[in-house]
Order: sequence, then C-alpha cells, then structure tokens
Amino acid sequence: MRKFLAVLAFLACGQAWANGGSIPPSGIEPGEVQRLQVPGIGRLDYQRLFEALSDPGESLDAFVLRISPRLRAYSDETGFEACGVLATNGERFGVVVGSNRAHIACANFDSFTPTGMTPTGQTIHSHGKDRPSRANKNDLALMGQQLAALGGAGKAMVTVAGQALDAFSSTDFHGGPGYLATPAGVLHQQGHPNSVRHVPQPSLSN
Repeated sequence: MRKFLAVLAFLACGQAWANGGSIPPSGIEPGEVQRLQVPGIGRLDYQRLFEALSDPGESLDAFVLRISPRLRAYSDETGFEACGVLATNGERFGVVVGSNRAHIACANFDSFTPTGMTPTGQTIHSHGKDRPSRANKNDLALMGQQLAALGGAGKAMVTVAGQALDAFSSTDFHGGPGYLATPAGVLHQQGHPNSVRHVPQPSLSN
C-alpha cells in the first residue's frame, strides 16, 4: 500500500538569501530554466522571468509599484513565488526577477542584478497560492531540514500549506527589508512586523 505523508509547511514560507549560488558565466536568458547549486539547500530550478530598470528620476517605491503586477501575475498563473534583489547604480534602480518554481519560497541571489548595478539590501517578491499544493522537487529541496527530521520523503506525498498573499511571513522578516507584491498593491517592511507599511500610489498632478 502506498504511503502518504502530509506535511504542512509554514504559511508564506517566503524568500531567503542564497549568496554564492552558481550561475553560468553567460547568464540566464528570460524564460530559460537552469538547475543551480545553492549552498545549504542543494540543486534548485531557477527561471529568469524579466529584468526591469527604473525611469530617470523614478523613486524606488514608484519603481516597485510599477513592476509588482508582473510578479503577482506570474504567481497567480503558476502558484510559484517570484523574487528579485533590488539594485542601483546610484542614479537608477533595477531588478532581475526570477523564480525557483516553488510554492513555498524563493531564493534571492545577490549576484543576479542588472549589469553595472549593486544590491540595495532590499528585495521584492510575491507569494504563491492561498490554498494547499502538492510539493514539487524544488519545494522538497527548500524543505530539506524539515523532511530530514521526518526521515525523508522518498515515498511520501507532501502537501504544503497555502500562503497569505497579502501579508509578510516570519521568514520574510528574518530575510531583511523588502517589498511584497500583493493582489491589492505593495507592502514594505524593514525587517520586523512593526515596520510594515502600504506603499502609496503616487498622487496625480494637475
């Protein structure tokens, strides 16, 4: 008889920094899926979704407001998280947005930034589904420590809990400052729950 094991992951497990991930020297083209070695996690899919740059004079908040619907649309369509490291060259902002094709988390690579830009120390991401999903190989890799404690999941069907699409998780706060693309707008936090703010839409000038 087949063995089934249900495991509920943390709600909105969220994003994590994965410094030192290996990326091919030629880079990754948008839409292409690569398998990357992530220290402490193992091999994960990485799909580069798009690269975006701010307009001249555009603030970081305004830039994030403009691109966040693209992250949310990807997550709505696939159920996977999307994320990127916000970067700057001192005059403009930029980001390379990708996904690990996982429902529970998205690993940020500080080396994945637009050419000539350096990380700001802040990220942007979107959460996956708000209902349970069957875990895939990327979810299992990201849940490695939990599964190891349960004796592995070689014969198990693992279910991950749905995420809150409009709220940061404890993992998000632990990962440091950043933005969350939600169905109703953008949230920002500075590393702790008391710092959460709604990013306001820019006022229209007459």
